Amino acid sequence: MRSLNFPQHKENMKGKKWWEEPVRMMREDFAPDFSAIGKLDLERVARSRKNDWKINCEWIVGTIPFDGKGYQTTFRADGYEIYPGFEHFDYLRTYTPIAHRYGIRIISYLNMHFFDYEFARKHPDWEQILDTGEPYGKVHPLYGKGTTLCINSPWREWAFGLIREAMKTGIDGIFLDGPLVYPGCCYCPWCRKKFYAEFGQEIPFENWKDPLWKKFLKFREDSLVSFLSGARDAALQINGDAVVFLNAGSWHPSEWRTGVSMEKLAPLENFCGAEAFFHYGAAQNIYSALMTGKYLTAYGKPSIVFSHFMSGRWHYLFLPEGELKLAVSQTASSGANPWIAFVHKALETNPAAHIPVKSVFSALDRNKSILSGTGRIADIAILFSERTGKLWLSKWDEFNAPISARAEQSLSIDTRAEEINNWHAKKALAEEFLGKSLAGYFHILVRNHFLFDIILDRDLNFEKLSKYKTVILPDAACLNQQEICAIDRYLENGGSIFASFEAGMYDEEGNFSTSFLDFCGIRNVDGMFQQFLGENYIHFEKKFLSFSKGAMIERAGHALKVLSSGNDTYGRFLKPLDRFYAPLPDVSEYPAFILHKRGKGVVAYCAEALGCFYEETGMISAEKRVTEILKYLLKKPRLITRAPKSISIELFQTIDGRICVHLANNAVDRRPVNEFLPSRDVEFTLLCDFQPKTATSLIENTRVKSRICRRT
Repeated sequence: MRSLNFPQHKENMKGKKWWEEPVRMMREDFAPDFSAIGKLDLERVARSRKNDWKINCEWIVGTIPFDGKGYQTTFRADGYEIYPGFEHFDYLRTYTPIAHRYGIRIISYLNMHFFDYEFARKHPDWEQILDTGEPYGKVHPLYGKGTTLCINSPWREWAFGLIREAMKTGIDGIFLDGPLVYPGCCYCPWCRKKFYAEFGQEIPFENWKDPLWKKFLKFREDSLVSFLSGARDAALQINGDAVVFLNAGSWHPSEWRTGVSMEKLAPLENFCGAEAFFHYGAAQNIYSALMTGKYLTAYGKPSIVFSHFMSGRWHYLFLPEGELKLAVSQTASSGANPWIAFVHKALETNPAAHIPVKSVFSALDRNKSILSGTGRIADIAILFSERTGKLWLSKWDEFNAPISARAEQSLSIDTRAEEINNWHAKKALAEEFLGKSLAGYFHILVRNHFLFDIILDRDLNFEKLSKYKTVILPDAACLNQQEICAIDRYLENGGSIFASFEAGMYDEEGNFSTSFLDFCGIRNVDGMFQQFLGENYIHFEKKFLSFSKGAMIERAGHALKVLSSGNDTYGRFLKPLDRFYAPLPDVSEYPAFILHKRGKGVVAYCAEALGCFYEETGMISAEKRVTEILKYLLKKPRLITRAPKSISIELFQTIDGRICVHLANNAVDRRPVNEFLPSRDVEFTLLCDFQPKTATSLIENTRVKSRICRRT
């Protein structure tokens, strides 16, 4: 972290709630014997939390997260079953006042999603039911041995009663793990009755052309919102300052499958929190914590990125130190708060595991006055659309019939068309595409040191858009008419838009729309090229940015056949090929790029899915054209760097006028991280309206070499 000190008026910071200040969270589980905590010296535990781990907020288990024992408590709760070993030891009431003496806030973890079959048999009408009429947990056993309960059943009142009992212990708040509406749910009698009362019809089956199906999606979201609202009310009845939040999903386009709408849930939460765990054996997003943190903070609430300190599926061991540092440094630079979790048993193998945590958490603690109340500095906004993730399906048959090509082996390549026909698979394909699109654009922006915000559907208004020089609509976006009007006003006043593939071509219900085509300089969309990743190209008949006349570059697998309404086109797609080692075809009539002026602004439209293309392939030419188009639109970016692409840079301004520069080194040997590769001699130029007095490294607490140049 670097701080640039500006002479500016200092505002009053008093009156902020504790959860609005920087927090450093930790959860230590005592599985499999949770009652083992009662045998420890709790005074020593709390002192260690403060001095050795450097946290100021601790999660302690209120109901058991293992073996489906979510109905058993670690504290005295009238009407609820206590977990064996806690009959004479009330964990919450005993430990909370001790932790408070050390300045540590206490959040109680309440398991709201995982219950064993024995408990479900006692309440047969509480389970979530699939459209087949079977309990979800019977078809998809949770963690191999349990089920989940419905938020519209009488279980909700059972849950609210538990929350009230937990808050009576003196804790500062609760975290609800779950509840969710699980995929394919819920068709229980309580949901069917409630849905019929609201819509006068039975709950439909999945059909994306049926308006009633989309109403059912909204019904699921609203049911979860209603549950969270009731949970919050229950907590506030006991403590007017109670903190309430849940594990409410992340930026992934598939979050709708569990009934999650962050735009609806966030106003009811004190924190927005989501997981960014490292898992062995899975393809890893190197910027997972940064991406999750930036997405969560877009909701304008204090945010938490949940990072396991457990070693993936080996829960009784610690994650490698490098993974911890990568996650926490990215989380801090995103503007979110860090959270780690581990099982007590792991300390037997590595009793010094707190040392790397103490190192990074101490740095955050020392600089909490600077990190508190900061606002991100950004030239660019990129839309992460919850609506699009939920409703978008491409209208083109070619999208659902990709020609797959395996790698060349033994002098042969197998190519074949694979058409996807059922609704569930089509939607899964669309979500996978959107996820790659968002990740691809995000990685390009970070690697090339653009200053950017993530914005949401609700931010597509003139007041919000006017804060940015450029807005990116990535690969697909469902827009309503009010949002299109806001974009029109933004362009009329000199803003710029970078759109690609099907961005803006669908309305708020996910139906194809031509309303946005004119903004992009598109006269007509003739269709989509056959989807084939490889051996298709773009040819430049004239120079375009750094691409010379006659140059040829790789085309993305997803590309549209659009016709321009003017002569502002650059590059054309070659006629398509569906196999390798075929003669190059002629140039088609369809442009790859359109630069279209509108009012005082400009829209740069790319007819291919560049975000998805880059994420799938890491194609250098894809990164290059996104980067060069953005630089063309920005004209004068606020930040100019000379640094490796592996360095991520985030800028914030504090309320007293200082600029905080977060530099995170993401150059690692591999995943899991064993070693960070050194990055030296990082230089950056910041264009600003004030003359800085000093530049200081907050980690080393030393001056940084800098000079001031007059702005031209």
